Amino acid sequence: LATIDDECLLVSGRPGGATSDAVTDDRDDASARVLGRRLKKSFGGEERYGCDAKQERAGKFQVSHYAGPVEYAVRGFVAKNMDALAPDAAAVLETSSDPFVRGLEARRAANAAAAPGKGLKSPKGRRVSSLATTTLAQRFRASLSALLVEIRATRPHFVRCLKPNDENLPDRVAAPRLVEQLRYCGVLEAVRVARAGYPVRVPHADFARRYRAAARADFVAPPPPAPSSGHFEDDDDDVAYANKAAADALVNALSDPARLRVEAADGSYSGNPDRQRGVAVGRTKVFLRKTAYEAVE
Repeated sequence: LATIDDECLLVSGRPGGATSDAVTDDRDDASARVLGRRLKKSFGGEERYGCDAKQERAGKFQVSHYAGPVEYAVRGFVAKNMDALAPDAAAVLETSSDPFVRGLEARRAANAAAAPGKGLKSPKGRRVSSLATTTLAQRFRASLSALLVEIRATRPHFVRCLKPNDENLPDRVAAPRLVEQLRYCGVLEAVRVARAGYPVRVPHADFARRYRAAARADFVAPPPPAPSSGHFEDDDDDVAYANKAAADALVNALSDPARLRVEAADGSYSGNPDRQRGVAVGRTKVFLRKTAYEAVE
């Protein structure tokens, strides 16, 4: 984005830049070739950036995202990023017989003259000319910064929506299309990362209640401390201590029949050496890896 912004500044600063094809025409090829060369020069050494000779001639480049490579066509980048109103369209607005329409163009021109240019710097630190207009990339960065401020001040929950088919028809599910969406929006990667850790997390009391039946018949959980016995300051802490002790004892009791690997916070373990069957007792929950959960289930 910084390189594209820089090219927009150079274009607008050239003689006739405000009316050049690079600013007003998405189909301009000259600016695409210049921008393509600048991008290759700036990012040619990056591992995820790709631009062979054929792509360079066609005004294209490739970025290897985590979900796969994506090819981008440079043509129109400058025009779209400048987001400038064509001069002939501005002239039509200025000569409109409707006062409201004439006022729209007057306000647009006033905002374009006042907003950027003063106090802004180009990506390389140069002072931006007053001829420059606010680009889409600049507005995107400002919008993203404002969004991040709001997100950091809240506890957001996200709902991921998937499109079942491209025909917008009811009761029709295209499985390959769904998998493609899950892969490209990062859900499958998130699941893979979760499975590599402890995807199942069960509170102590729930773990002891659900899996007591899987232990030997003679298993006896340690007796809970008497209320206000001095373990903690209040009865709620006594209950939490008892639940953790019961869960801890049950995990150890199940380690042999379920072939679990009981892991400690310091990295040591006992029982099965298979890491995939790892289970750990935390301060409030029992953490189980996927295969360990399947084993106790």
